[in-house]
Amino acid sequence: MAVMYDPITGFAIGDPDEPSVQREQLEAAIGLSASLSSELLTSVKTALEGFILSASGFRKVFAVDGNEESFGETISAEDALLCGFFALEYERLVQRRLETANPGNAAPLQLVVGVDARPTGPAIADVIVRVLAGGGARVNYLFIVAAPEIMAYTKVTPGLTGFIYVSASHNPIGHNGIKFGLNRGGVLEPSDAEELIQSIRATATSPQRLAEALAEVASRVLRLSPREVADIYNRSTVCKKDAADSYFRFTERVVSGETDEAKQRSVLEDLKQAVDRNPIGILGELNGSARGTSIDRSFLEMLGVRISLLNGNPREVVHRIVPEGDSLDLARSRLRELHQKESSFRLAYVPDNDGDRGNLVYYDSRIDEVLPVSAQDVFALACVAELAWLVYTGTVSYDASGRALQKVAIAVNGPTSMRIDRIAEAFDATVYRAEVGEANVVELARLLRKKGYIVRILGEGSNGGNITYPASVRDPLNTVMAMVKLLSVGSSEDGGRPGLFDIWCKRNRIEATGKAATDLGAILSTLPRFVTTSSFDKRAVMKIRTGDHGRLKSEYERLFLEQWQERRDELRERFGVIGWRQINYDGVNERQGVGTTVRGANERGGFKIVFKDENGKIKAFIWMRGSGTEPVFRVMADVEGSNVDNERYFLDWHISMVERADRAASGVPAR
Repeated sequence: MAVMYDPITGFAIGDPDEPSVQREQLEAAIGLSASLSSELLTSVKTALEGFILSASGFRKVFAVDGNEESFGETISAEDALLCGFFALEYERLVQRRLETANPGNAAPLQLVVGVDARPTGPAIADVIVRVLAGGGARVNYLFIVAAPEIMAYTKVTPGLTGFIYVSASHNPIGHNGIKFGLNRGGVLEPSDAEELIQSIRATATSPQRLAEALAEVASRVLRLSPREVADIYNRSTVCKKDAADSYFRFTERVVSGETDEAKQRSVLEDLKQAVDRNPIGILGELNGSARGTSIDRSFLEMLGVRISLLNGNPREVVHRIVPEGDSLDLARSRLRELHQKESSFRLAYVPDNDGDRGNLVYYDSRIDEVLPVSAQDVFALACVAELAWLVYTGTVSYDASGRALQKVAIAVNGPTSMRIDRIAEAFDATVYRAEVGEANVVELARLLRKKGYIVRILGEGSNGGNITYPASVRDPLNTVMAMVKLLSVGSSEDGGRPGLFDIWCKRNRIEATGKAATDLGAILSTLPRFVTTSSFDKRAVMKIRTGDHGRLKSEYERLFLEQWQERRDELRERFGVIGWRQINYDGVNERQGVGTTVRGANERGGFKIVFKDENGKIKAFIWMRGSGTEPVFRVMADVEGSNVDNERYFLDWHISMVERADRAASGVPAR
C-alpha cells in the first residue's frame, strides 16, 4: 500500500518502507529508469509553458482537472518533474552563491522546505524534498507554515542556506507555485531571481540539456529510499517547533525595533502595560490559511491582547482566498458579534493562504458599523504608526524648525498612493519608488539603508499589508501590531509623554484628542484624503491585443501629448493642474522622461504620468503596467481629495488612451 499524507499534519502515514504516491507516479512516468521518452519531454515542455515565472515566484493551476477552484491533492507527473527541475536549478544557484562567498567550501547545503495550506502542497513538496536530499542537502521540512515564518526561520538560524516555499499566495485554491529564497529573510533578490529564471529557460530551450536535467531529477527521486524520506518527515515536528520559536523571537525584534534582548523586553513590557490601560480585542479570521499553524495567538496574548481565531484549521477555506471585497464579510459579521459581547474587540484581520498579507476590518464607534479598510489605507495606517514609533522611541528626532536630524525614507512600489507622500512629508521623510514586486521594494530599501537612511516601513500600498524592518516580507502580524501600537500607545491622557496619535497629529498640524486615539475610524479620518483605484476593481484590468508593450507605450505617449493640449485648460480649472511629468519603473530604478530610452530594456515596467499644480505639488497620477504572462494591462488613478468623480475622470481618460494606443499598436483601424 502506498504512503498517504495526513491532511492536518502532512506527514506520511503507513509503512515508511513502502513507496510514496509521488514515487509511484514518477516511476510510472519514467518507466522505472532515469531515461525519459521524447513524448514525455514534449509534454513536460508543454506543462512548463503554463507556468508564470517571476521574481515573486513560479505559479500555475496544479489541479489535474484544470479547475482553479479544485481541492484535489494530486498533481501530474509532468508538473512533478518540473518542480524537481526547478529545485535542481535553485540548488545550483545556491551553490554558485556559496562558492562565490566561500571559495572551496564543499559543505552540504542546509535547506528548508514548507508549504501553504493548499491541497496540492504536500505532493509538490515531496518531489522537491527528494531532489534536494537526493543531491546531498540536509532538508528541514516544515509542512504547513506561514511565509513570514519560514523566511524568518531561515534568516536567523545559523547554518541554513535557503528555502523553497510552495505557495500561490492569494491565487485561487487550485493554483500553486514555488517561492525561492536564500537566508536574507525574503524571496530571492531581483538579480538572483532573474538568473534563476534565465537558467531555467536556457535549459528548457535545449532538448538535450532539458533531458539531462529531468534525468537527474528522476535519478535522485529513485535514489532516495522511502526510509530516508520518512526520516526527513519524522524530523518535521522538531523543525516546525524551531521555526515557530525563531519566528516568535524575530517578531519581538521587529515589533520593538530593538536588537538588544533586554531592550526588547523593556519595550514589549511597556507595550503590554499600554494594552492593559487600553484593552484591545482582535479577531483573526484565518480562512484555513497557513497562519493557523503559526504564532498569532501566543504572540498577541503575550502582550495582553484578547484574541479570537476563526477558521484556524489549515484548509478550512470558506471563502475566496484573496482578502478583498466580500471575502471580508465573515470577519465583519463576526467582529460585530464579538464587539457586542466585549467592547474591546475593535479590529479583525484576514490573511491570504500563505499568511504574508492581512487586510483589516474595524469597528467604527462614530457610526456603529464594522467596515473594511482599503489596501492603500492599511499601508497608510502602518506608515503613520511606525513613523510615529520611530519618534516615540527616540530613533528619529527633530530640530527647532521641525526638520528631521536623521535621514528617513519609505520604500514603496510605483502605484502606491500619494497619501504616503503626504504622510512622509509630515514626518520629514522621503518616499522612494520601485517597480511592482515585493523583491524590488525590499531591494530598494536595502540600497537606501546602505546610503544611511532609516527605512523602518516599506511595502506595496497597492496590494495591502506592510513590511516592517528587519522583516523582508509582508506579515499580517506586523500589520496588526502596528495597529495595536497606534491604538494602545495612541495618546497621553495625563499630559506626559506624547503617544503615537499625539505625535502624528502634531506633525500633521491637526488637533488631537485622547478619545480619537483609541478609535481606528477617527484615526482614519485624519489620513490625507485621496481617491485611489483598487487593484481588485474591475476597471483596473484591461484586456489588450498587442504583445508589444513598448509600441503601445509609444503610441500612448503620442496620444497623451495631443490630449494634454486639448485638456490643459479643463485640467487647470477643475483640478488646479498646470504641468505633468512621465515616470518609468524598472526594477529598483525610477526614470523620468519620454521615449524608449528611459523605459528599460524590455519596456514592460510600470508607466506613470503625474499631474502637478503651480507649486509643483503632485495632485494626481495615472499608472499602468502590462502583465508579462497574459494580454492584460493593469491601470489605476490616484487623485487628491474625496471626490470619487475626480478619480473616475482620470481613470476613464487613461483607459481611453490605453485602448486607442492598443489599437494603433495592433494595426487595428481607429474607430
